[in-house]
Amino acid sequence: MHDTQAAVAYGPLASHVFFAFRTMSPHNRCGKQVLTSSHSRRNGVTADMATFRDDYPELQQLVLEHLLLRRWNREQEAKKEYGRLLLFAEGAVILLVFERFLRIILRNRANDNDTLFTLLEKATSNATPLLKFDGDRDEGIRKITKVRNTILHANYEQAAKETGLASGAEYLRKQFAPEIEYLAGIVDEMLKQIDVTTGKPWPRQDRQ
Repeated sequence: MHDTQAAVAYGPLASHVFFAFRTMSPHNRCGKQVLTSSHSRRNGVTADMATFRDDYPELQQLVLEHLLLRRWNREQEAKKEYGRLLLFAEGAVILLVFERFLRIILRNRANDNDTLFTLLEKATSNATPLLKFDGDRDEGIRKITKVRNTILHANYEQAAKETGLASGAEYLRKQFAPEIEYLAGIVDEMLKQIDVTTGKPWPRQDRQ
C-alpha cells in the first residue's frame, strides 16, 4: 500500500461533524453545549438542555476519532504520501461508530448476539423502520457486511477473489480505500436520518 495506492475522492461528512460537535467545539471548554442546528432551534432545544447526543459521549468520541483519522488520511492522500495512510485504523473506527450508533437507536431491540448485519436488518425493517437505504436495502446490507467482514477478519485474499483481483496485496492497493470511503458515506447518510436532540428519526420530509 505505497506508491500505487488507489486515489480516493473524499467527500464531506456533515452529520459526523454535528454528532461530534460537543467534543470538538472550542466554545465547549467550560462544559456548555452550543447548538447550531436549525432542527434544534426549531424544536426549542437550548444550550442548557440535555440531548440524545449528550447521553452517549462514547459515540461522540468515536465520531471524533473517525473525523481525525479521516482528516489525516485526506492530508496524506493530497500529498501522495500513501505510506502514511491509516486506512486500517479508519476502517476499524468507522465500524465501531456504525455498530454503536445502531445499538443506541435500536435500544432494547438490540441484543448481545446481534452483529452489524442483524442490527442493520432491525434498524431498516419494513415493520418498524428507523433508517432507510438510498437504494436497494438487501444489496446495501450485503455490501456493508462484506466490507465489515474484510476489515474484521483481515481476509484480504478472500476479498480479492470476490472482487476479481489476483491477490490480497492487489486488493489492498486498489479496492480497500474506496470501500472504506463507501462505508463512511453510508454511515454519514444513516447518522443524518436521526435527530441528535431526540434520538428519533426525522419526519420523512426532513430526510429528503
